[in-house]
Amino acid sequence: MQWPSIVGLVGRSQKESAMRQLFPINHRLSRARGSTVNMNFDSSTRGVDNPVLYADWDPDVCVGNAGHNCPDITRHTLDWECHNSSQLLQTLLVRCVFPFLDAICLFVDDFTTETACATLAEWNNIANHKHMTPRLIIAASSASAKVARTLQHISQFSSVRIVDMFDTGQPRQAQEHGFFQEALFSELAVSRRARADRWHLFSAKHVLAFFRSAITHFSTGEVEPVSFIRASRERFPVVPSMASHLKDFIGILHSQGIRDPEIAAEVAKRILFDSFPPGMHRRWFCYQQRY
Repeated sequence: MQWPSIVGLVGRSQKESAMRQLFPINHRLSRARGSTVNMNFDSSTRGVDNPVLYADWDPDVCVGNAGHNCPDITRHTLDWECHNSSQLLQTLLVRCVFPFLDAICLFVDDFTTETACATLAEWNNIANHKHMTPRLIIAASSASAKVARTLQHISQFSSVRIVDMFDTGQPRQAQEHGFFQEALFSELAVSRRARADRWHLFSAKHVLAFFRSAITHFSTGEVEPVSFIRASRERFPVVPSMASHLKDFIGILHSQGIRDPEIAAEVAKRILFDSFPPGMHRRWFCYQQRY
């Protein structure tokens, strides 16, 4: 089973130059016509446990019509008012895409100072000024270093790292992109460990299922970010009597003199088993016995 890392790249010409060096094979592949956010994968990581997927978009792109060559299109109706396509895209990114990203690379030389600051401010506002999961990597030249430091102070991402990637606004040679690639993969590794600690390290199949749930959640106009725990119970909802059963169960354990830490462990175990879809219990025990 593979647990992919996902990175977002935001920019124009500098972003394209970096992508040609980081993903030379994949960058030559054609993109879907009319697509707003382009999704691809780093074929050099195909056979590893943590393959790298990457999504890229331009800072001033707006939501367009789906490409004619998209094999599977699902349309959703928004239950809330959206003033313009730019607002729709930025809200969609923050609420539906960012929760799945391990890192975002912002190529500030592709922005004006005002646009870069306005973009981060809008993301912060949509996220209700709460910390966003991805780790932000700011790729900047010496000419845009001051802007990068400003963005570092206003960002609400889990961490911010500035990488000197360009020299006087011009892309360096291919071999010199290695430092940026090293910084990127270093941030992805840190993010993977953090996700594993939070039990948010998902397989590609889980990512797809949760993303579909996030889109549905987004279309309803919910302000709160998508909850992976609630999403995992959509098809297997908690029974209404769960709370009363747990209360009775805890009371029985207390009457037998069992201590609170042991009770907490037993309750957590039963909640975990209750969350398993039908048939998973047998597979869990087989896995425990085998490994």
